[in-house]
Amino acid sequence: MKNKNKFLNKKIISKDFINYDKAVLFNNIYKKKAVYLEKKFLPKGWHWLFFNNNYPANKLAKDGHPKRGDFLPKLDGYKRMFVGAELKFQEYFKYDTTVRKVSYVDSIDVHDKKKNKLYLVNLNHHYYYKNKSLLKENQKIAFVKNNYVSNRVRYFCYDNLILLKSLKLKLDNIALFRYSALTYNSHRIHYDSEYVKKYEGYENLLVHGPFLVNIILDTICYNLKIDLKDFSFRSYRPVFVNENFLIKIYKKKNSNNLYIYIVKGE
Repeated sequence: MKNKNKFLNKKIISKDFINYDKAVLFNNIYKKKAVYLEKKFLPKGWHWLFFNNNYPANKLAKDGHPKRGDFLPKLDGYKRMFVGAELKFQEYFKYDTTVRKVSYVDSIDVHDKKKNKLYLVNLNHHYYYKNKSLLKENQKIAFVKNNYVSNRVRYFCYDNLILLKSLKLKLDNIALFRYSALTYNSHRIHYDSEYVKKYEGYENLLVHGPFLVNIILDTICYNLKIDLKDFSFRSYRPVFVNENFLIKIYKKKNSNNLYIYIVKGE
């Protein structure tokens, strides 16, 4: 990649008001019955509901994301995939406060798999209330050829794991639409079935990665009453709209570490 250094450590600073009413909207997206939402602090991971990009229509690319070439590399002929993230929770986001977000790319790595180059971008987000650090987030975003579709099968080792919770889910078109609307996410893989099949090679609409993580974190913090200090995840294959899947949460014997798997086809 030419001029890689021009994208490194270039900072974007944004601010948003942490509004309780917006959190209530997410609280009702996928749950089968209404659940009370505590009014003091935003649940962990729900920061993705805020800091939404508001670009003019002429600044958007065909896929619905902002055009690349300024903050992220242009990479013509490559599609964007949300691979995973690492979250380090330091303080809660308090409602009715304005939080500052500082974003920058700290690395761009090139991988060559069977002569099909893959670019992996590490994108950092730091969140502050005044000068107090609330959250550190490292997102991993892959750029792969437009015709690339992963067929990789992932096998998990369940040795010495104790099952704490199993949650069966199926997210329909309405849930995906409401999450896209709430987060102002215009990526067409979540709502345009003709586009996703023709241009990205998937069989159906994809469930948002952050949406899945929001559900996992909600289950851990609300249902299991566990206060997480850090959380990391990685996506190997997509979950599709109207597809049955299980979220399985395990605890390792003699340890406080949790292991969470999304299992399809069970």
